Formats: sequence, C-alpha cells, structure tokens
Amino acid sequence: MTDKKQREYDVVLFGATGFTGGLVAEYFARHYPCEEKAQGKNGVRWALAGRSAQKLNDVKKKLVQIDPACERVDVLEADVSKPELIDSLASKTRVVLSTVGPFARYGEPLVAACAKHGTDYVDITGETTWVREMIDRYDATAKASGAMIVPMCGFDSIPSDLGAFYAVSKMKEMGAQPTHKVDALFSVKGGLSGGTIHTMLNMVETTPRKKLKEDFADPYLLNPNRGQGIESEWQRGYERDNYLVGYNSALKSWTAPFIMAGSNTRVVRRSAALCGERGEAYGPHFAYNEAMKAQNVIIAFLVMIVMGLGGLVMMIAPLRNLAKRFLPAPGTGPSQQQRSKSWFRVDVLAESERGDKLHAEVAGADPGYDETAKMLSESALALALQRDQLPGKSGLMTPASGLGMVLVERLNTAGISFQVKNFTRKN
Repeated sequence: MTDKKQREYDVVLFGATGFTGGLVAEYFARHYPCEEKAQGKNGVRWALAGRSAQKLNDVKKKLVQIDPACERVDVLEADVSKPELIDSLASKTRVVLSTVGPFARYGEPLVAACAKHGTDYVDITGETTWVREMIDRYDATAKASGAMIVPMCGFDSIPSDLGAFYAVSKMKEMGAQPTHKVDALFSVKGGLSGGTIHTMLNMVETTPRKKLKEDFADPYLLNPNRGQGIESEWQRGYERDNYLVGYNSALKSWTAPFIMAGSNTRVVRRSAALCGERGEAYGPHFAYNEAMKAQNVIIAFLVMIVMGLGGLVMMIAPLRNLAKRFLPAPGTGPSQQQRSKSWFRVDVLAESERGDKLHAEVAGADPGYDETAKMLSESALALALQRDQLPGKSGLMTPASGLGMVLVERLNTAGISFQVKNFTRKN
C-alpha cells in the first residue's frame, strides 16, 4: 500500500457529470484551485472521475471558464462494473468523494476499494439499509487499512448529525453534561432532486419487503451491534419514529413528521454510540428525535396525510410505476435562480439530565443541491487537508464521530451557520 501523502491526488470527484456532482465540481473550481499553493489560495490536487471521458471533459470546459487553473484537472474513466478501474482509482487518491447513486446499486465497489487501499471516502447517500450493509462488510477492513468511510455527508444527514453534536458540545462547554435528549425541528423551503426520489424508489424495489420493514422499524439500525446496550425504556420509547402531528412547547410550534427523519435519526444515534465508545459520551441514556415545524395545525395534518399517501404509493407497485411518469428524472434539478429561493433552518433543542436547556440553530441556503454540494465538498476537504485534527481515525464513521468540530468550523466559514441561540441553566 502506498503512502497516502504520496498519492497522485488529494480528492477525486466521482460522478461529476451528474447534477449534484456538477455542483460539487463547480464548488471546487471556485474555492480550491487545482494546484498547490495557487497564488496564496487553498490549492488541492483534485480530479474528475466517471464513466464517460467525453462528458467529463464537457464538465471540465465549464470549470475552466470559472478558473483557468482547472485546465490542470485530470479526467479519469472509472465504471463500477469494472473492478480494475475502481481499484486503480481508489489507489491513486487520498479521498474519494462520490455522488453516484442509488448507492445500493452502484456504491459498494467503491467502498470496498477504498476500504482495501486505506482511502478515505464520503458520499451523499440517505440509504440506511445500504449503509448498514457497508458497516457489516467493510468496517473491519477499513479499520485495518486506516480508511475512514463517511457516508451521508449531504443534507442527509449533516444538519441533524452535526447539529446534535454541536449542541451536545456546547452543553459540555457550559457544564451542563450529561445531555439527556436533543430534539431537532426542521424548516425547509426546497424540493427533492430526481436522483433522491429515484433512490427512494430503488430502495423499495430492490430490498426484500421483510428486510425493509425490519430496518425501517429499528431506531438503532446503524448502531454498533444494532442497539445492544440501549437499556433505558424511556429512551427506547422516545426514539420511536413519529408519524403523527405534535406540538413543541419550547418553540410554541406545531410539528409534523419529517420525511428524512428515518435516515437522520439513525445517523445521530450511531454518532452517540461511536463517541461513547471512545469516552466522549453524549449522555448515558442520550435520546434523539426530529420533526418538521409547521405554521399551524392544519398544515401539520396536511403534511402527515401527504407523507402517508406517499408511503402508500411507494409500496404498491402499480401506483409506484404510475408515479414515475410524473417524477423528475435522475440527474436533473432546478435552475440556479430557483435554488436561490430555497433555504433550511434547524432548531436544535438540547436538555441535560438536571434540566439545563440549550437552543442551537443550523441554517443555510438551498438544502437539496447547493448546500449539499458544499457539505459534501467540505467533508472531503476536512479529510484531505486536516486529517490529523479529526476525532475519527478509521472505519465506517458518521460526520459527527469522524469529522466533528473540524467540519462544523469549515461549514461555518463556508456559510452554513451553527450558533447557540440561548442557554438556560436550571436553578
């Protein structure tokens, strides 16, 4: 195995011809020139990778218009159906950044190659069943090789995972440990991408119904040993998925089920477990859940009904096939003008065992595209540029357990805000 510092590239962007992949490439072109110490800027050795060299070169031409230094960007042909190309790709770079989904269909060969070669890896999957499989198959290999494999580094699930981590960290700074629970309430304006929707459909179509049901019903799906050691009955009850309308008294807001909670909550619970293994416990019976804020009770009920109907459509094949005709195609997305009107905000409410309370906020612009590209890019760059400062070392990690406050600080600098709104100490 070659020394990672001697490898040809710092980061390879795999899937740069897709919609989100193109936004990631543009982010690198605008902020990280493809040369070392480029005029005092943050130079990074990066390359584009994907199935079609012609399409990659088309992407490269657009990047050169942003920054002429992108003429130095290499183009690498790599296809997940050709193991020798994926193996070669993983051996040439310190970090692989992947936007090629559905990951249950295309993701495993790259994860396997990165785990084998000690190559760090990030992606934007939200497919928890697939992530569980990758943990079971490659966690030990990655630990042995020194690779840090960090899936779910987009809107799934960085705002949730880093939001909870940030709140717990600030509670600790204020002497309010151990943290008892964290609730995250999402406010979002922006749509789902064609790729995200088709990934959800693929998960339903390719996963056996029994396994899908078991995985969806398990709040500790991603935990080490799938939740063994969760002894608190209160915790188990609190962390059950919520599909009903509720009311949050702290924010005086009605709440509805949040479509991404099924993925996000599992990631946060894995973070708490992994941090606990190395003595950085969130709390002995830490509990987490999340929902969507609603403007009023009527909207809350409408969201609940729409989500229920959407789930029904996805599970019934004829309805699912009919819906596909009206859904956006994979690789497509809204214009920059449309994205400029989108935003997200997460109210993160933490409470200690003695009753101290902290209200933190995570906020940014367009969640599904622009900020997802930013989150993913900065996750890869944290691994490439600040590897020695990261809390994680190797294995299948989460954003919080692997990248921690280094990534929080990078995202804050990049324009995704993490801040404490208020803190109340119980007398």
